[in-house]
Amino acid sequence: MAGQRRLRLLGRLVGSGAQLDVKRLCEVSAEVTGTSGGGIMVTADDVPAGSICSTDRPSAVVEELQFALGEGPCVDAYNGGRPVSEPDLAAPANPRWLAFSGPALDAGVAGRVRTAPSSRSDPARIAQSLS
Repeated sequence: MAGQRRLRLLGRLVGSGAQLDVKRLCEVSAEVTGTSGGGIMVTADDVPAGSICSTDRPSAVVEELQFALGEGPCVDAYNGGRPVSEPDLAAPANPRWLAFSGPALDAGVAGRVRTAPSSRSDPARIAQSLS
């Protein structure tokens, strides 16, 4: 099953005729997860290095906030090595990102945030932020 999903994702990345680049990876990630936007944050040596792409302005703000504040879903996904989900950023059951949540909502984040960490063969680790 995982192999089939990987082939579908690759097909969307390269079969669309669009240029394959990091921005396209962000767009396809948002499409296949049914989210309104996405971004990729890079962390190296346990230090956030910043965002390398985002699909739209709210997603760019999410990336900027996490980098500046050191908190948010990508930071937690990276530190915990597991996906992080918050179904309602405006009214979370257990508030965890006190500095991040208000500005993210003000920027137009729809209220639901999901992330998934991934490792690469080099020391940098990517956590994808989907808003």
